[in-house]
Amino acid sequence: MCLKDEMGWIVYVMAFFSIIYGMTSSDIQKTFAISRPNLNHETYITEIESISCLFQGLRGVWSALLDYFSYKKVYGVLLVMQVILGLTFYFSDQSLYTYALWVWLSSWLESGQYMLVPNILKIIYGKHATVVYGVLFTYTGFSSTVVLILLRTSLATQYLYLWGCTGLLSCISLVMLFTIFN
Repeated sequence: MCLKDEMGWIVYVMAFFSIIYGMTSSDIQKTFAISRPNLNHETYITEIESISCLFQGLRGVWSALLDYFSYKKVYGVLLVMQVILGLTFYFSDQSLYTYALWVWLSSWLESGQYMLVPNILKIIYGKHATVVYGVLFTYTGFSSTVVLILLRTSLATQYLYLWGCTGLLSCISLVMLFTIFN
């Protein structure tokens, strides 16, 4: 069903590009902190990772926002936040607090996508949404593969450039959201 429907593919491509930021953040946040003398404290890094789990647990906020605002507005805000965080990660290592905030927000944004994609599929496909999501969820596997490939390149140690690039990938999803998604 979704393979024949253009809207299914649009959701798939938007989700594919936008989740790469969060996956990359999850993968490199510890090694980035270790590379910065002011952040390289084992207890601090462990606490940041643990509190990130709490922020991931707040993913339901994104779903709740859909009760009050359109999908375009809610997903658009998530994407804009990802772009801003990705392009400003340079400032995150200025203090323990700013780095923690950037990591926690990145975790929250990544987890929010796992709430928004099923919700829009339910709106588009109704009772068939579960089956469609089962097929479309493969975007996470392909996105993970892209992240693994990126981490095997010279970009793997150019953290700020990598965050900026993955943040910009969210721009692709943002443009798609406001031009071809309806």
